[in-house]
Amino acid sequence: MAWERIVFMQGEEASDVLGMLDTEGIDSVLDYLAQWDNGDGGDIHAEPASGSSDDVYEEDGYRLTWNNGLGYIGLEREVSKQVAEESYFRVDR
Repeated sequence: MAWERIVFMQGEEASDVLGMLDTEGIDSVLDYLAQWDNGDGGDIHAEPASGSSDDVYEEDGYRLTWNNGLGYIGLEREVSKQVAEESYFRVDR
């Protein structure tokens, strides 16, 4: 499998969304960020983008990654290698 980046936010842009984790819950944050999944494609990578100190939540082919200390949050979608290789975007190997 490969991973397509849907959205990545950091700093001030991410602070409200990170705050939603506590106030509205992880499913609400996932639904909110999934709004950016409009099917027009993004960067595709062989491995998901996450660091060793990141929090990770996966559901329904989505992978939500965030780090409160560093102030960022991102959403990726799992895609097949075939889709990745057929896309116009780069696949890290």
